[in-house]
Amino acid sequence: MNNSILIIALAMLCSFSQTTEAKVKKTRKAKVRTTQTTTVRQQEMPQESDRENDELNEIKSWIQGSWTYTTTIMGMRSVAIVTISGDNIVVKFDGQTAYSGHYDIIDNNSTIRYDHKKGSYYSTIALDKERKLLKFDERNYFKRL
Repeated sequence: MNNSILIIALAMLCSFSQTTEAKVKKTRKAKVRTTQTTTVRQQEMPQESDRENDELNEIKSWIQGSWTYTTTIMGMRSVAIVTISGDNIVVKFDGQTAYSGHYDIIDNNSTIRYDHKKGSYYSTIALDKERKLLKFDERNYFKRL
């Protein structure tokens, strides 16, 4: 009788061992497939940060140079000139330098931000990325000099 209990226990242990081994093999195969799929996806799609850097570099390329906007306010002609060189920007109104220094591109690469020296206040220039233009306001654009 003791032999039959021992044989049953041994058979159950072997069955459990085979089931566990099969589950481990199945899990390993699933991990390999997941790793292979992830690797393929990583190769197919550039990293998000790479795309953002590419877009930022493209924007920094086309905004370089001098831009002007002329308007008449209350019968007086006013000229704004923005000059961007590298990571620096110079903003002049009617020949007077309003800001000269570093700028950042923020808001999903849609805005130039400059003039941080006034605490939380800063100045901005919106970008029209499709037309590759700087916006003076909602309807008017700077012209490239």
